[in-house]
Amino acid sequence: MARARARARAATTELDSNARRRAQLLEQAKADQRELRAKLDLIPILEEALQKEHEAVESWTKCLEDAQDFIREVDVEKAKIKKQICESLEHFPRRLTCPLMRRAVGFQEKIADSRGRVRDMITDTQMKLAASKGRIDTVRLKLQVTKRRVQYLRRKIKATEKPLAPSIHTSTE
Repeated sequence: MARARARARAATTELDSNARRRAQLLEQAKADQRELRAKLDLIPILEEALQKEHEAVESWTKCLEDAQDFIREVDVEKAKIKKQICESLEHFPRRLTCPLMRRAVGFQEKIADSRGRVRDMITDTQMKLAASKGRIDTVRLKLQVTKRRVQYLRRKIKATEKPLAPSIHTSTE
């Protein structure tokens, strides 16, 4: 009699552990499906963020090019004005050259100041451009990781659905 009870208890314990294992697998499959849905929702958000960062890089690059063009134009204008001043000084009497030179020096200082502000703007823009590129790398990496995780979850869910389906049917019969 004791043997029969021991066998019956062993059979129920084994059945309970199998049912518990199936329940754990089913719960894990549900959790994987929830994670898959969340990751699938995250992908378009990351792609949009990546697109916006690319647009920011294009904008900063354009701003940088404009600033560099401005500096080139200022340098060309400065050279023209300097040449005109030198030519004008040749025609003026000696007593008028000093005030003209002071004015020319003041004008060159204003140009240098303006050029310095543009240089500061260029430096600032370059920093923003570098930060945007860094964010692009981060978002791109996160997007790749998310896509790989989605592929893994899809394979995992597909693999767990096959063995679970027959075992669920056998346990309900």
